[in-house]
Amino acid sequence: IGLIGDMTRSWSPCIYMGMRPHNYGYPEDFAKSEEGKAQIKRMREAWIADELPKWLGFLSDMIDSNGGTWLCGGDKPTIADCMAVPAIRTYTRGHVDYVGVDCVEKCNPKIVAYVERFCALAEVKGRYSTGIGASA
Repeated sequence: IGLIGDMTRSWSPCIYMGMRPHNYGYPEDFAKSEEGKAQIKRMREAWIADELPKWLGFLSDMIDSNGGTWLCGGDKPTIADCMAVPAIRTYTRGHVDYVGVDCVEKCNPKIVAYVERFCALAEVKGRYSTGIGASA
């Protein structure tokens, strides 16, 4: 759960720069300016290219070291999986500017399989309409 929190905190400036640029020393309307849009685009694209593969690699390694199915091992997902899957799916739903819906697929196919496995569970199946696992 801590790993997912760390990943989310790492991504947060990329989101909040578009929502609350004044928290980062920019004028309140910065995100609407051409300079602001360019800055947000650079930040998000850089994070997806440089940071997302690292975080997904940590998760993939954790899955592998715990039997290859779930983050904490066993035959059923845990609360850690329930937290990880929505966090990962955030990058694949197409609602964040400058983030390609295929970014997870491009950098870690094992994580795609993990998310699809989770979304295929009877308790989850059919709950998502966009992103990885929506067709599960």
